[in-house]
Amino acid sequence: MTLAGDTVPVDAAKVEAEFARAMSADVTGDVPAPPRRPESDPEAPKPRRGRPPKEDRARVSTAPSEPSRPVPAPRDYTKDLNGLAEGVWLTLGLFPVSAPYAAIVRLNQPGLVAAVNSAAQKSPAVRRWVDQAATGSGGVWAVQLGVVAAGMALQTWQVMRDPELRAALAAQTQQEIRDYLVANKLVPDDNHGKQG
Repeated sequence: MTLAGDTVPVDAAKVEAEFARAMSADVTGDVPAPPRRPESDPEAPKPRRGRPPKEDRARVSTAPSEPSRPVPAPRDYTKDLNGLAEGVWLTLGLFPVSAPYAAIVRLNQPGLVAAVNSAAQKSPAVRRWVDQAATGSGGVWAVQLGVVAAGMALQTWQVMRDPELRAALAAQTQQEIRDYLVANKLVPDDNHGKQG
């Protein structure tokens, strides 16, 4: 039968003839003998047999051993894992093509966080991955940077397409800069003393 599911006819006589030919092949041809072992030095000491001398035995101490350090209790990774899940949710939600899948992440977040938290408490490999993902080490920082950059790019694109949004954001920014300068006493407060 082929991978496509088609049957292939088999000629039984041909199969028997090929098998008989293979079985009658001459296998008694010249096969070189293995190389001889090198001659050992007759003056060399022979290896000892039996029990090793007392000085060669393992040394065992009779002193009490030091107590081992207690294994620290695994910490709870729920907060870190919720942060990671929200990052995935936000990332998927930024792009129209993946936005529907963001809902799946959001709906399953509690169960997913609980399952990975339990795995991190029991498995050093999962714990190491969660620590790296939560702290941004192990290259996760690049993913975090990519998420922020993608969000900014989409926001910039939206502002470029919408003149009303662009004007509203420009006015909001001017007001925020003015408030900042006044709050830091870099410019005088024009509204001080005026009553409306």
